[in-house]
Amino acid sequence: MPRKRRILMAVAGLASATFAVATSPGLAQASVQAAASSACSSDARIIYDVPVTAGGIAGGKVLGDLQLKYSPSCRATWARVASKYAPGDVYAYIASSAGFVEECPPGGIGGYMGCNTPIANDAGLTSYAYGQVWDGSLEGWAYTPSY
Repeated sequence: MPRKRRILMAVAGLASATFAVATSPGLAQASVQAAASSACSSDARIIYDVPVTAGGIAGGKVLGDLQLKYSPSCRATWARVASKYAPGDVYAYIASSAGFVEECPPGGIGGYMGCNTPIANDAGLTSYAYGQVWDGSLEGWAYTPSY
């Protein structure tokens, strides 16, 4: 497993543990829905939009863009990372206070590589987004605040 992937999985595991709450396993599984439906994306708004920077450092080289999106009609959140770099090197995660972390399947969209995570039920919960981009020589990452 590549170094960047091991680091990402360790961070994602830590994020999940940090936001875990005492809840039944069924609630966490029920909180994750399939891919964002057109109904959810039709009224989606961007809650947070932050640059993915080399080393996660403010002012570092910008490698991509991380968004935490929210749909009022679906009461759901999801993460999106977009970058000009190869789709296999762009990752997004959505973490919830229900104690789960979901990863997006990387893929290209309109020549601008990016991915959207599965949507997470946000009713009575909080969530945040994490994104990572590898440009072949630099690794960058970013977090959004919780919403």
